[in-house]
Amino acid sequence: MPLPEHLVDAMQAKREAAEAEAARDRRRDLVRTALECWGWCGLGLLLVGWSMHTTDLTYGRVAFAAGVVVGNGGWLWSMVALYRRRERRGDL
Repeated sequence: MPLPEHLVDAMQAKREAAEAEAARDRRRDLVRTALECWGWCGLGLLLVGWSMHTTDLTYGRVAFAAGVVVGNGGWLWSMVALYRRRERRGDL
């Protein structure tokens, strides 16, 4: 026995609204992660740039190493966090 038409329409509208909300959440999460990656890379470049302009050799080496670690490790951390959020939400 088929379902009444008004029930089918109501179920379809409910699922479309849920899909739109899920797509919005996915898009917002991807934009957030992209901005985080840009921020980490920018901070890493700032530290590497500062290491070139400082006159103290020790501070320069520390700033360069910190810039490499922050620049590479930061975006990697953001991507792992994105993967974990998507896995927990059920996107994967």
